[in-house]
Amino acid sequence: MKLYLYIIIIVLACSSCKKFLDVQPESDVTKEELFKTEEGFKEALNGVYNLCSEQRLYGGNLTFSNLDIMAQNYEFTDLNKRKIQAFDFTDGQFIAKSDDIWAAAYKAIGNINSILEAVETNKAVLFDNNYELIKGEALALRAYLHFDLLRMFAPSYLNNPNAQAIPYVTIVSIKSTPFSTVTEVLNKVIADLQEAKLLLNGADPILLPSYIVGYPEKFYPGGFPEARKSTETASGTLFLQNRRHRMNYYSACGTLARVYLYKGDHVNSLANANLVIDSKKFPWTQQEDFFNSNVQQRDKIFYPEIITG
Repeated sequence: MKLYLYIIIIVLACSSCKKFLDVQPESDVTKEELFKTEEGFKEALNGVYNLCSEQRLYGGNLTFSNLDIMAQNYEFTDLNKRKIQAFDFTDGQFIAKSDDIWAAAYKAIGNINSILEAVETNKAVLFDNNYELIKGEALALRAYLHFDLLRMFAPSYLNNPNAQAIPYVTIVSIKSTPFSTVTEVLNKVIADLQEAKLLLNGADPILLPSYIVGYPEKFYPGGFPEARKSTETASGTLFLQNRRHRMNYYSACGTLARVYLYKGDHVNSLANANLVIDSKKFPWTQQEDFFNSNVQQRDKIFYPEIITG
């Protein structure tokens, strides 16, 4: 009798444990739940930007770390950095950072692909121009990340356009994506950017004549000089503010100009560069801003000239 009692207790315990493990943690949101609302799409897209800003990507490795070291922009006494500077691809630190870049970039791309899949199936929850904005930004981000991965991990187009390059991942799947050639990757990058341009053209607030690029108000606590008055935060909707902090219409044009130049297509490169230049949206940084006597207000990054950042 005792044996049967023990068996019953064990079965009930296992059943309760299974139910406990099946409970969704309160801090977690499933993909299906996330994309049921417009705010969920915005949060998912912001999550991609946050990932890109981490040290593994543009918050470190892809701005002032390995790439700058390999470009020999600085002098180093540190042995590991000198090995990277000498293109010693067997160095452990170099391998670790390269693996980190690869993994983080494809994680971001995977999240982008989740957004791009859901934006079609749940289009009805997106209002105004948000379908075009979200899909356009996502496509431009996917292209941008793949282009940087191509330049880091593949032979150059000039040397070997038909060489095996990187996987161009466009779907969410547990199966690995086959490698594409350099030419194939560039063509897919261009296709994504062209579609992004079409979606953002007419939908992106940065195109409005009333959208004026400039400094945040904290730079001019006494009020903006009229000639440099900014309207980048004028929208009552946070998602539509500071479009230069996101992939915008001119980001797509500027990136296309770079990609075409990399491919040797000077005609299309110039055409896309001129779309940015002719917009006259991005004024030169004024000398008085660069040499501002107030060090806290000194513009060290040429802020008005930034298209995306």
